[in-house]
Amino acid sequence: MSLENSSSQTVQLKLYSTYYQTISNDIVTKTSSLPQNITLTTNAGSLPTILKFDPQNLNNNNAMIITLTDSGSNNTQSIILAKTTHRIRISLDKAPTYLSQEN
Repeated sequence: MSLENSSSQTVQLKLYSTYYQTISNDIVTKTSSLPQNITLTTNAGSLPTILKFDPQNLNNNNAMIITLTDSGSNNTQSIILAKTTHRIRISLDKAPTYLSQEN
């Protein structure tokens, strides 16, 4: 699923601790589970949280850090999304932070 520069298309990703949903124009189009030993957290507060991208008004977008944790090894990997571009950076740091151009 891709986002086009169109005000008529709304695509969102709703994140839960053990699964996620893709939503297009307010309709859930897919629900997928994470592997059993993987949990998800974000720096956006409690779950569920909705990740969305507004190509028409970049100021409406939020930067976000999504962290995946393996309960068996306690290893983490974070997905860091920039605010205005939603460019993605992967971090293995235990306490990931935004670069100045991402926030």
